[in-house]
Parts: sequence; structure tokens; C-alpha cells
Amino acid sequence: MKKILLIGLLFAGLKANSQTLEHTYNNAGISIAKTSDTEFVYYGYDEPTKTVRIYDSGHSLIKTIVLNTTDGSTAIGNVSRKLFNLDNQFEILVYNNTAPNYVKIYDESGNAFFTKPTTSLSYPVVINTTSGTKMIIRDYIINGTTVINTSYVYSLAGTLQGIKPVDELESTKSLAYPNPTNDLILIPSSANSTIEVYNTTGILIDKYISNGYSTYNAAKLPSGMYIYKIDGTESGNFIKQ
Repeated sequence: MKKILLIGLLFAGLKANSQTLEHTYNNAGISIAKTSDTEFVYYGYDEPTKTVRIYDSGHSLIKTIVLNTTDGSTAIGNVSRKLFNLDNQFEILVYNNTAPNYVKIYDESGNAFFTKPTTSLSYPVVINTTSGTKMIIRDYIINGTTVINTSYVYSLAGTLQGIKPVDELESTKSLAYPNPTNDLILIPSSANSTIEVYNTTGILIDKYISNGYSTYNAAKLPSGMYIYKIDGTESGNFIKQ
């Protein structure tokens, strides 16, 4: 009986310590991106100084990029390589929360090589499809009680990297925006898809049926990283600040 109790306590101890703190980033909201089949990076953004810091999988700083802009509430959508250009440099997808509203893509030098002005806050969506990778920028114009919704679709040079290798990516894989978030987040999916949100220990936090490009209210979640599944397939993650 004592032996059974001892074994039970041992397994309970192993289970309780299965999550190990790997690294702490002080004063930084950190996100993670897969930039190639063999590379994951962590990245953080200091909005007042417009500085993006990129760290390798061992948490060592490998790149500091200062965005060449003086605009207001800019936010980072994603960090990538060979998505918008094929030169293997880091690319920073940025959108602006206040006027002037826009979507921009910056290179490693901090210069924007793509700019799409918008009339309102616009979350860019990047999706791998059977006819190549696309970026959708949706713009909303409110005229009295009428909402004019215009969508711009761009063909991209590369392929969106995801949690899985490229050859396992589903054609509907996409990025959630804004990420990190402290409020609403857009999780692109097909209409009537089942969206499941999990914490990093694998516990199901929320589940709902999507109507397509619907938003999820992350404000109710504690701060941390969350993984979302679309129709049972792991599709990405987001940070709740």
C-alpha cells in the first residue's frame, strides 16, 4: 500500500512540474513566428520608439529594427521571411490603429516597401490557398447609416509559414489579427467552422461556430499565449496582453 502511495505521489509530482519556465522577457510583449521550415523566432515591439526586436529560439537577440515612421499607434501583425519578398530578410507587417490608417510592410532596414492607405482600422489577413498565398486588406467606410465594405486581395511571392511544416499547411491557414491583443481578435476561417481556443497546457477555454471573418472577444481571457484550432486542426496562436 505504501509502495502504491509513493508511486502515486511521484507521478503527481512529475505532472505538477511538467511546465518548465524557459525564459523571461522583461518589459516586453513577446509573440512567436515560424519564418522557415527550420526557424522559429520570438519578437517584441516597443511602440514609442518604433523598435522591433527579434530573438532566436534560444532567446538570443539576433535583429533590432527601427521602423522609419513617426505615426501614432502602430502595431505589428507578423514577422516573416520570404513571404512578401524572396530575399530571406525579415519582413514586418504593420498596421496603424489611428489616422493615418494604413497597412505597411517594412524590410530589415526599417523602410516600408509596401503601403496601402485605408480609411479606417484594417486588419490584414494572410492565407495560403490552392492558387498561392494571398493577403486580404478590408476597408470600411461609414457614410451615415451605410457601411461600405471594400476588400483588396494581393497575391504574395512566398508562402505563409505556420505551426506545421509548409507541406502540411491547410489551404485555409491564416493569421489572427491583431496579435498581441487585449480586446477583439480576428481569426479568419470558413463559414460554419468550429473554432476552439486552448491555453498552453491544452485545456479547452472556449468554443464557437465562426461565420467567416468574425472576431473573438479575448478581453475575458487572462494574459498569456493561447492556441486556436479550426475544425480540430491546430492553426495558430495569439497573445492576450
